[in-house]
Amino acid sequence: MVMDRGTESLWCQMVRLEHVNLVRVQGEIDVSNIYIPQDVLTQALRDRLPLVIDLSRVTYLDSTALNVLMGIRDRCRIMDVDLALVFTSQAMREVFSALSLHEVFDIFPNVDDAVRLMTARRTCNAAAPQARVLGQAAETETGNYARPLA
Repeated sequence: MVMDRGTESLWCQMVRLEHVNLVRVQGEIDVSNIYIPQDVLTQALRDRLPLVIDLSRVTYLDSTALNVLMGIRDRCRIMDVDLALVFTSQAMREVFSALSLHEVFDIFPNVDDAVRLMTARRTCNAAAPQARVLGQAAETETGNYARPLA
């Protein structure tokens, strides 16, 4: 299933992969268009599959967008759904570090790594629900930015 939504300044797409929902976001996210990613992310959570949000093509996000991400993170925890973010922008990393958000999100440098680890976690959990820890996340090209999976 593919779901596309957008405006001139923002585009969101949800793609249902085999064991993961991938949401790609491109452009500027602010108070004027936050309903678009919020609707797409809400739709993506309906299947209770692990969620990967690709923010690598986001050029701007305001505090409204950060609040939506925190809300999605909270909903994922309540629903026991794994969540990962993808971005490589230095500016985005600085914002997440300054707000200590890198401590509450699993952050990856590319979609393939995030999907691979979310898929592995899901198949591991399906085989042995009590075994939640897979070990350390692989080191990324930008340093060991992705937290250990727990």
